[in-house]
Amino acid sequence: MLVRILTSLVAVLFLTVVSFLAVELAPGDPAELILGNVAASVPLEAVSHIRSFYRFDRPAAVRYAEWLGDCLRGN
Repeated sequence: MLVRILTSLVAVLFLTVVSFLAVELAPGDPAELILGNVAASVPLEAVSHIRSFYRFDRPAAVRYAEWLGDCLRGN
């Protein structure tokens, strides 16, 4: 029983890493993708604010840990 639980936890952890990396390695700047067609006309301060708000300005390892914590809390 313990082996199945541990195997399941490892599988779930692996899937979270794969999911996060799939989004992380997607082409383009996430802040500009959020803005869409108006990204070229938006001031750099606004783009910087979006990066900060959605935590894109933090290192990937920190974002993964925060993302995993949000997933565990149901966010």
